[in-house]
Amino acid sequence: MKKPLDRITEAYFGEMGEAFSEKVRGRIHWVCENAKGETILDVGCSQGITSIILGREGKKVMGIDLLQDSIDFATEMLAKEEEATRNSVEFRAVNFMQTDFGDQTFDSIIFGEVLEHITDPQRFINKALTLLNTNGSLIITLPFGINDYFDHKKTYYLMDLLKLKNENGVIQDIKFFGKWIGAVLKKNGDESTNVSINDELISKLEDAFYTVERDLLQQIKSRVQKIKTYEDKIKGLSADITKVKDQSSEQLAAKNTELDLLKNQLNEKDSNISFLNSTIEKNTKEKEEVIASLRLQLAQMEKEKEEVIASLRLQLTQMEKEKEETIASLRFQSAQMEKEKEEAVASLRFQLAQLEQVKEETIESLRDKYDLMEKEKDQVLESMRDSLEQIESEKEDLINKVYSQINDAQVEQMVKQKDEKINTLNAQLKLKDQQLVKLQQKEKQQAKQVAELEEQVVISKKEKIHVQETLYKAYTKEEKLLNSYQKLLKRYNALSESKLGKLTLTYWKKRRNVMGGK
Repeated sequence: MKKPLDRITEAYFGEMGEAFSEKVRGRIHWVCENAKGETILDVGCSQGITSIILGREGKKVMGIDLLQDSIDFATEMLAKEEEATRNSVEFRAVNFMQTDFGDQTFDSIIFGEVLEHITDPQRFINKALTLLNTNGSLIITLPFGINDYFDHKKTYYLMDLLKLKNENGVIQDIKFFGKWIGAVLKKNGDESTNVSINDELISKLEDAFYTVERDLLQQIKSRVQKIKTYEDKIKGLSADITKVKDQSSEQLAAKNTELDLLKNQLNEKDSNISFLNSTIEKNTKEKEEVIASLRLQLAQMEKEKEEVIASLRLQLTQMEKEKEETIASLRFQSAQMEKEKEEAVASLRFQLAQLEQVKEETIESLRDKYDLMEKEKDQVLESMRDSLEQIESEKEDLINKVYSQINDAQVEQMVKQKDEKINTLNAQLKLKDQQLVKLQQKEKQQAKQVAELEEQVVISKKEKIHVQETLYKAYTKEEKLLNSYQKLLKRYNALSESKLGKLTLTYWKKRRNVMGGK
C-alpha cells in the first residue's frame, strides 16, 4: 500500500487548522534551534520546510526522503525562495541506510518523525553518529505514546527515548510537545550532561501526560456532546417514523379499497380484451386479404415499372445520340471558329505589319523633310542675317554721308533703294516663316495619322480578344451540356432504384396513357 504524503509544510502554514499549525511550528522551530553548526543533514525531510528554514539562515542543508512525491513538492517550494537559499539547500530522493555519503560529514543530523517507522532504530542512530563531526548533534522528534498510524512500528515513551543513547552519544535534552517528544543526542558528549530521571524530568513527563489526557478528555467530551446531539436527532426521527407509520396504515387501508376497485376494473378490462381479440382475428383476416390485393397491385406496378424503365432507357439512348450529335456539331463549329480566328489573326497581323511599315516609312520621310527644312531655314536665316548686317553697314555709311552731304539727292535715292531692299528681305523672311508654319502643320497631320494607325492596331487586338472570349463561351456551354447530361443520368438512376421513384414513374406512365404526351 502506498504511504500517504506527509503534509508538514501545509500544516506549518496553517492550511490544516490554526491550533494544529501552532503545535507544528513549535516543534519545527525547536528542531531548527538545536541544529547547530553549518552543515545539516535532514533525514525524512518530507515536504522540506525544516531544510528551507535552515537554508534561509545560510546553513548548508541536504534534505533526503524515500518518497519522490515529497522531494518533488520540496523542490517546488525551494524554487520560490531567494537565490541564496536555493544555493544552500539540496533535496534528494534516497534511502538513508543505503546511501554512501563518502567522506562527507555533518554538524547536525535531524530525524524528524522517522524512528517510529523503523523496527531497528539503533542501526539508524549508529550510522548517524558516524556521519556527525566531533561534538555533532542528532535531533530526534517522535510521536509520544500510542499512535495507531498503519506504518508505525514502535510506540515511544520517555524510557524508550532514553534507551537510544550508546557509548558514542549521550542525550543532553528532552522536550515534550503534547503528543510529540523530542531529544538531542550529542556525539562524544560529556556523560555528566546526560539526561537522567529526576524530579524535573518526571514533572515534565507528568505535564505531558496531563496535556495528552486533557486533549483526550476534551475529545471525549466533544464526542459525548455529538452523541447526545445524535441521540436527540434519533428521538426526533423515531417520533417522525411513528407518525409516518400511523399515516401509512391509514394510507394502506385507502390503498386496499382502491385496489379492490382496480381489480373490478381489471375484470372489465379482461372482458374487453376478449372482445378485442375476436375483433383482431377478424381484422387479421381482412388484413391478409388486403395484403394479397396489395401484392397483386405491386406485381402489376413492378411490371409497369419495367416498362417505364425500358421507355426511359430508350429516351436516354435517343438523348445520348442527340448529345453526341450536339457535341460533334459544337466541335465542328469550334473548329471552324478556330480556323476563322486563325485567319482573322493572320490577316490582322499582316495588316498590322503593313501599317507598321507605312508608319515607319512616313515617320522617316517626315523626319528627312523636317531635317531638310531645318537646314534650309538655317541657311536662309544665316543669309538674311548676313544681308541685314551688310545693309546695316551700308545704311550707317549712307547716314554718315547724309550727315556730311545733307543736300545730296543721290544719297537720298540710295537710302530709298536700301530701304526697299530691306522691305524685300523682310517679305522673303515672312514667306519663309509661313512655309515653316505649313511644314509644322503637316508634321502634326502625320503624327495624327500615326496615332490613328496605333488606334486601329488596338482595335484589332480587342477584336482578337473578343474572338477568344467567344470561343471560351462556346467551350463553357459545351461543358455545361455535358454536366447537365450527367446530372440527368444520376437522377434517372436514383429514381429507378427508390420506392418513391418507382411509384412516380408508374404515375407518369398511367397519366401519359390517359392524357397523352411524353
